Order: sequence, then C-alpha cells, then structure tokens
Amino acid sequence: MQPIIDYLQEMKDRGDEKAKHLLYKIKNPDAKTFIVVASFIESKTTACYKLKDTWSSHEEIESARIRYNDYLKRDDLYSASICKVIVSTDYD
Repeated sequence: MQPIIDYLQEMKDRGDEKAKHLLYKIKNPDAKTFIVVASFIESKTTACYKLKDTWSSHEEIESARIRYNDYLKRDDLYSASICKVIVSTDYD
C-alpha cells in the first residue's frame, strides 16, 4: 500500500486534485465531501436573468460554511447551497 500512497503524494505535489482527494480518503476513510454551489447574476432584463454558476468541494463542513457565508455577502448572488455528496462518479 505504501508505494501507492507515495505515488499519490507525488501526484498531489504536482497539483493533481484527484490524487489529493484519494489521499485524504485513504487517511480519513469516514470523511465526507461537501459541495458548495452558487449562482450569480451576470445580467438581467425585465424578463429573465443571465446566471453564472460555480461550485467548490470541501472535506470539512467548516470550510464549506465559510465559502457559503462569503457568497451570502455578495450583491449579485441569486442562489447558494451546501450539498453533501450521496452518489457521484467523482467522490466516494
């Protein structure tokens, strides 16, 4: 197992996000992933809004809440949520 961990660490050091998540899951098998999603108003007419969506993943609820609270302070916020991954092709 150690060669795999060493390889993942090397990939993480090169900026590989998937390797970072895998290492975290190996070290913290009961960890959960939280996704903060938000939509911001780019422009609006009388009939509709043009929105820009964004998301970020967090391994701790505290960092997800910080990002969420930062979004709540923005004047262009349309919608924001903290979601917990139940099933995903990207996260366990």
